[in-house]
Amino acid sequence: MIELYDFINDELLPRVLENMDTIFPERNWTKKGYRWSSPFHVDGSESQSGASERSYIKTDSSYRYSVGETDGGNGVSLIGYALLYKGYARDAKGKDFVETIKWLCDEVDIEMPQFNNEEYEQYKKRVDTIQMLCSDMQKALFAKEGKEVLNYLTDIRGYDVNLIKNMGLGFISAEMADRINSEKLLLSFNPAAAKAIESGERTSLPYGVGRTHQLAIPYMCGNNIRGFKFREINGNLNKEGKPLPKYYNNYGLPKGQYLFGFRGLYLTRNKEWDRDVTLVEGELDALHAQVLGLQNVVAAAGADFSEKVIEELKAKGVRRITLLFDTEENDEKQKKTYEKIEKAIKKIRNGGLTAFYAFLPSESGKKLDVDEFLRYHSIDELQKIIKFAEPASFFLFEQTLIRAIQRQTEEGGLTSKNIDEFMRQAIDIANSPYTTPLERDMIFRKFEEATGSQVNKAAIEEEANIADAENISRKTQELIESKLQSLLDNIKKEGYPEYFKAIDSLGGDIRKELSKSNCIDYLADDTDEVFESFKDDYKLLKTDIVFGEKYGSNYRLMIPPGITTIAAHTGHGKSKVLQHIALSEALNGEEGCVVYIPYEESKKQTIATLLNAYANIELTREASGHNNAQTIAEYLHDGSTKYMKKDKIVPFKRKVAMFKEILHRRLLKVVKPETPYLSELKTILNSVLTQRQFKIKAIFIDYVQEIYIENTRYQRPDELKEVMVELDLMTQRYNIPIVLAAQLNAQSAQTPLALTNQCIADSYWIARKSGEIIIVWSSKEGCKNDQEGKMTEKIKERIPGLNLGEPGQLYMVYTKSRTVMTGITTILEINGNTGHIEGNHVVSDAQQEFEFETELSATQENKSYRPF
Repeated sequence: MIELYDFINDELLPRVLENMDTIFPERNWTKKGYRWSSPFHVDGSESQSGASERSYIKTDSSYRYSVGETDGGNGVSLIGYALLYKGYARDAKGKDFVETIKWLCDEVDIEMPQFNNEEYEQYKKRVDTIQMLCSDMQKALFAKEGKEVLNYLTDIRGYDVNLIKNMGLGFISAEMADRINSEKLLLSFNPAAAKAIESGERTSLPYGVGRTHQLAIPYMCGNNIRGFKFREINGNLNKEGKPLPKYYNNYGLPKGQYLFGFRGLYLTRNKEWDRDVTLVEGELDALHAQVLGLQNVVAAAGADFSEKVIEELKAKGVRRITLLFDTEENDEKQKKTYEKIEKAIKKIRNGGLTAFYAFLPSESGKKLDVDEFLRYHSIDELQKIIKFAEPASFFLFEQTLIRAIQRQTEEGGLTSKNIDEFMRQAIDIANSPYTTPLERDMIFRKFEEATGSQVNKAAIEEEANIADAENISRKTQELIESKLQSLLDNIKKEGYPEYFKAIDSLGGDIRKELSKSNCIDYLADDTDEVFESFKDDYKLLKTDIVFGEKYGSNYRLMIPPGITTIAAHTGHGKSKVLQHIALSEALNGEEGCVVYIPYEESKKQTIATLLNAYANIELTREASGHNNAQTIAEYLHDGSTKYMKKDKIVPFKRKVAMFKEILHRRLLKVVKPETPYLSELKTILNSVLTQRQFKIKAIFIDYVQEIYIENTRYQRPDELKEVMVELDLMTQRYNIPIVLAAQLNAQSAQTPLALTNQCIADSYWIARKSGEIIIVWSSKEGCKNDQEGKMTEKIKERIPGLNLGEPGQLYMVYTKSRTVMTGITTILEINGNTGHIEGNHVVSDAQQEFEFETELSATQENKSYRPF
């Protein structure tokens, strides 16, 4: 059973925080930057002074997210806020609590786990106890009894008082430690530890805590304190005269099972770094950096962590880990650090993540950790070190090189056997799926330098290619044998005819293997069958978009079977174009279903956005402070028309009813994957494309760079290669258009004159497998870095009619096509409030579309209009 407390804090509340405006529409929550605020008090009462902000989301030591009052009034946890909103007490339990959690889960489209309410209350009680002890320790640090520890933090470590408070550090006395042990207070969530403590077999704290180890560090992971670490600060010795361990943990805090300070991936909207986590050695290192504003920095005590930690990071969206370990004071200790880094890199790579490494520059030659570095340097300087971290493959090669140099020194020179062994190790690193082509090339160059050109770059590269080919061949053969064995087992179970049914699902290598036994007749006459299939399958999606101003000829955008990609920067309208084409195809009166698969937005958000574009009605009053999206969200939530123009209410309700009929009749179907993985997408596509109840007209996917491969060791470009190859195979197998949205690289195309396929993020395989590519630029974006206005003037001259810097237009350019010439462009009008795009082609079957909508209206004629 999932612990509900962890589920609420780690899964539910982050989703709630993203959707405050739609979950609590009457409270008018708005977001500026990363701050949510509301003009209403926590209890829902309006501000008497008319202030624009009365409550806001904050973070404190008791709850990750809570709602505070700007006038200093009593705040409440985010769950307490939801309870009050539903009309319950802020600390309600039992049925009221469960119903509120279920309501929040429904609002953010996640499934609530089954749980035992009594167990939850016991769990929460333990959390409250730990929070109370943490608060007591923090207060004790600033009392008389904690003076020595406080002086250590301020005088020795150089912390100021605000930093200490923000880090949550505390002091534990012998009396408090004895009380914790005598009352058998549980400081961890380990069931086995709890049982041992309650039975008296073990104590919560080891002897020495509160006596020699008095600095208390709360061990944060997720949104809970998982336990405590206690640090010795005076260099005390044991009875044998040896130094005591630097840290003691409370009993039940498992080593290597958690990453200190990881509360979920903090997304900065910087796509280059949003999937990165920086891993440091010590808890104080991570705490210090976090408090000063460095996001996504965590600690693994002694650089030790388990495979479970890697799986947790992957589940939270992490793709890359940068190792930033301590710089040691001598070669012997530094060698041990290198061994830890090498071990960590292998764990990270085996877990399917990409590893980088960076070092702290110790100018004095003394030991240096992140905590010490931040005493004398800014957080920006630390961020710069992390930004320029090196790929892990370089570190592994350098360690291999160091070992080779040591052997050279010991044996008086590099022998042929030494070189061969060194080369094999270098090739293993270079051929790793985590090593990029550029890194591979650099490793070969470094190898040539290291051997004094005894082995040149071309030679080792050829050896590496041979080894790589042999490895691929071996794995392919193993796969073929595995697939054949599985097929033979199926024949024995299901009978011989199943053998032929399964052949089409096999890859080319396996089909080749099967052909050896004459099971496939490649020379069979299938001419009539192929020509007949054109009548049923081959169909162009006819849109209302026309290109052609550049050459004076008009080309109507007609999307063929295959992959078509619509690409743009964030906020430039790629999703709006995708939705416009999907709606046009769904509403053209022809039989069949259009399937829309969103990855960025929830299913409810996508349907609301499609409804807004379909209705194309300016709903909101100018003085309401609302936009269409907010007004529609409120209407769908509880039927509220508070902010609608009176003359628009009835027409909008009719549009809602008609849109529901479109969904009911499966003319348009929104399918939201539960995971971002290709395996689930393949399952969805195979399911919808093989069912016989509905003919599938087209698939729309928003957007391709949000699709990943589970448990992969591929670099991102290779991962996207697999995604695009699979989608290409789908289009060929089912002869259907798949229309993808794609993100442009943030650093590319600063003007609409520079739009090329290379601007697409991780562009190579997306561009290679797409038959058609259209890139979109929104007119609302001006020309960046154009202080003198020269580029803007050039754009106006080259693209007449584009109102640069003003909203309302989408400039589109055809950058790849197998059916029309490239470079042709068009400008479409878009209503930013409704998201509706006005096509520039008078559709020949417009009367058919009119009759289709008339039919929808008639279907709804006698139905009452209610929100769905």
